[in-house]
Amino acid sequence: MPFSSRHIVAIVGASFDPKKYGYKVFADLLAAGWNVIPINPKGGRLLGSTVFPSVLHVPQKIDGAVFITQPKVTEEVLRDIKNKGINDVWFQPGAESETAIKFCQDNDINFISQTCIMASKEKLR
Repeated sequence: MPFSSRHIVAIVGASFDPKKYGYKVFADLLAAGWNVIPINPKGGRLLGSTVFPSVLHVPQKIDGAVFITQPKVTEEVLRDIKNKGINDVWFQPGAESETAIKFCQDNDINFISQTCIMASKEKLR
């Protein structure tokens, strides 16, 4: 699965609030040298990176996406993931739902769930 510093990974639910996991995950992976792209409907800039309002606005190919969103948002954004041709997603704990997992299964999207990417990143290099 393309979750390593060698791949382009969208962080869906990147946050501007340093207290939120959407910020912590993005900042942690960025500091570890990962090629991460923040996704937040507000757009703007975060830690020197352009924040895109959706994965569909990112001009380059994205290898994988990490979700740090409420399950309802995850379910909505998965359609964009499919349309962008992203075949690998990581659901941070609490971002997944039965509907999201079924969508992935029905659309040949590989997924990881119930584990934190920050705790796993050293194994993924």
